Order: sequence, then C-alpha cells, then structure tokens
Amino acid sequence: MSNFKAQPKDVRPGNCAVTFSVNLADPSGVAAADLLWESFDSSNSLAASGALGMLYDTRTVWQATFPVTIPAGGYLDWTVAATDTVGNTASQPSGLRVEIKGGACP
Repeated sequence: MSNFKAQPKDVRPGNCAVTFSVNLADPSGVAAADLLWESFDSSNSLAASGALGMLYDTRTVWQATFPVTIPAGGYLDWTVAATDTVGNTASQPSGLRVEIKGGACP
C-alpha cells in the first residue's frame, strides 16, 4: 500500500465529498479493498465511524468518494484494508487526516 491521498484534505463543517485513493499491488492480484474511517470531535472523542468499499480506478489505484461529516473542530482518520485473490488480508492507516479548516468542498 502506498501513495495515500485524500482530496480535499481541508474541508468546511457539514457534508463535504472527499475522494480517498491508494495504490495497491500484489503478485496474485488485489481482489477487494475497503476504506475504514473514524470521525472525531474537537475533544478527540469518536463521533462516527464506518466502512466503504473502494473501486478499482486504474492499474493499481483504488478509490472511494463519499460525503464526510466531521464535527466542528474535528477530524477524520482513515485506514485501507485489502484482500488479495488468494485470501490474504492486510490493512494500513493512511497517516493522512481530513480536517475542518474552512477549506472548499468540490
């Protein structure tokens, strides 16, 4: 797993569509990938969580887009979990955070 991206990373409060992507490669092939997310409020308390299947975009890029809801002053952390064609699984936190910073929504 490499090249984690979230666009946009800085959003306004409320619902904002964010596209999450990651490069996935495996010698046997990648069968499925899921985006696992957790949204936290300004006091770092868990506000919401969920999972969403990712779609194969190009040769190695998998992505998912959904309207994130982050409480004012909060943030969203995300992890990718993948399964290869022989049933092996792996997961990795993105290390990227989507934050409420008054950014624009597409």
